Amino acid sequence: MERRVTGHVGILSALLICSIGSARGAESGGVLVEKPTTAPTDLMPGIPRRSVPQLESALRREVLVVGDMDRSIAFYQNVFGMSRYYDRIYKTTADDEYLPLGEPGPRTNHFVIMKGSHPQLGMIALWQSVDPVLPPPKDPYARMGIGSAVRVVQVNHIEASYKRLEQYGGKVFRPLHSGETVGGDGITRTVKSYFGYDPDGYLIEVNERILPEKLMPAARRAASVPSGHESTP
Repeated sequence: MERRVTGHVGILSALLICSIGSARGAESGGVLVEKPTTAPTDLMPGIPRRSVPQLESALRREVLVVGDMDRSIAFYQNVFGMSRYYDRIYKTTADDEYLPLGEPGPRTNHFVIMKGSHPQLGMIALWQSVDPVLPPPKDPYARMGIGSAVRVVQVNHIEASYKRLEQYGGKVFRPLHSGETVGGDGITRTVKSYFGYDPDGYLIEVNERILPEKLMPAARRAASVPSGHESTP
């Protein structure tokens, strides 16, 4: 059955499900789809499809319902360095509404997509009901529970981001700190992190991952190779 999805949660750091490629997926309730390996795809340009049955998907963006569009744009631009990718004001009726915002009826919407470094993934969409105006939450910093979500943003200069959080309407929950963690690639990295709220009370984990010094030369060499011209060992 085809299901329409109108963007929800994920944060803000791009989740790509590259491969779920064995019959066990079907045994556990997953649906495996055969994909011709030569078929074109715009999911991840330049990355070929695998030859095994797989679920192919990517979390493109999440949608945040906000109370002040200008304030939210300024926050994501200045705290995380995002840029405005899409900006549209339009009207909907109860018959063609996109999100269940308040009571059904005619509505003027302002929809903006903010883009990070990746050209397709990890975007943040901001959605404001301009008319009628939605009431503010009773407690934007209430304790989390089922149905809540944490967005994760990775940055390159976390100190600058941390200093600007409250300047642009955010609120610190857990101050900037650092520690070591082992990634999915088995590499131990130093990770600097803080947790904070955006102007509407959305909780965000912000981190900066630092490679060990011994791996930096190889990383710099890899970064200097033009895309599509990678050398083979």
